Amino acid sequence: MRDSVVTQLVWPHTRLEYAYVSSDLPYGKLDLALLVAGELAVIQAVGTAEREGRTRLLQRLMYFSKDYTWQATRNLHEAALLEVERGVRQWNNPDYRDLEASILYRHPLVTTAVIRQPSTQSAQYTVQPTKKYFCLEYNRDSCSHTGSHEARVGAVIQTVDHFCATCWMRDRAIRDHREIAVSCPYHK
Repeated sequence: MRDSVVTQLVWPHTRLEYAYVSSDLPYGKLDLALLVAGELAVIQAVGTAEREGRTRLLQRLMYFSKDYTWQATRNLHEAALLEVERGVRQWNNPDYRDLEASILYRHPLVTTAVIRQPSTQSAQYTVQPTKKYFCLEYNRDSCSHTGSHEARVGAVIQTVDHFCATCWMRDRAIRDHREIAVSCPYHK
């Protein structure tokens, strides 16, 4: 893969400090805190275009980390860095929707549900994490089902719902149109 590098980038795991400076921690083992710490160290040392591009990417990743698994979020970051290294993408192109679609859409959306606990005295509520999946075929206008149904999400069969994938990714809004619909605010 070294032959395909057009622009050599500094990766966040190589800029860790303190107890992590000589830990030889590979990129794939970074948790959220260490990826952010490493990225901030890189951002402080690079030029304006790369600093702005990395900052926008990091901000977007932090929003995605609220709704997707850490592995999926880190995979998106890695894919974005690899595309810049290979010359496929430039830092001044902040649109990662193609990568988001190919990486995040295969992973569950992690949302929260407020669940009322039975109580004789007073109402008590707890917030519990739930997972929500959207139907890819519905978004491509090729689903024969109506409402929730079983479908393949990555390599696993899950219950999926019909809502716009792009609106969810961009606004965290569940809207019942398809992402290819003209009524979608993000329709191209």
